Amino acid sequence: MQLIFVSIMLIISALTEHFLKAKPNPQLQKITGGIHIIIALILFSLYFWTSMNLITKIATGLTTIGFLLIGSAYLLPRPTSKYK
Repeated sequence: MQLIFVSIMLIISALTEHFLKAKPNPQLQKITGGIHIIIALILFSLYFWTSMNLITKIATGLTTIGFLLIGSAYLLPRPTSKYK
């Protein structure tokens, strides 16, 4: 059951990445970052509220960390100038 949730979240992530690459927009990047953070929080709650075997816990934990990193990368401001 938990792997089904992880798979659904990965599909949602792939769709948001696809739409973000089609239309690069700063506002859309912030929305995508928020979506990734919300997905990570859902997966984090699954990690503690359900009983899973070790492989499923590892998969859920790594996916959660990935979603947090992707979401925070979209929410951080982009550098505007190059360093000399």
